[in-house]
Amino acid sequence: MSKLDKQKEKISFLRTMFFFLLASFFGLVATIFSKYEQMNTTKFIISDITAIGLMCAILVTGSILKKEIDKIEEM
Repeated sequence: MSKLDKQKEKISFLRTMFFFLLASFFGLVATIFSKYEQMNTTKFIISDITAIGLMCAILVTGSILKKEIDKIEEM
């Protein structure tokens, strides 16, 4: 497998992970808004911490994806 093919596979994997994290984030936010009144404080805090973690993961994955795309342009 050539370097270019490996790089394309890596970009494809990162893109998949990016959209998986994004869908998870939107699902979590939708759950928080739909069950806001029914949630106790502990569940709400855990949901918020998870949402912040997902946002950080989305940003990191996006920046790694951008770097990998820039690498493929150099090839």
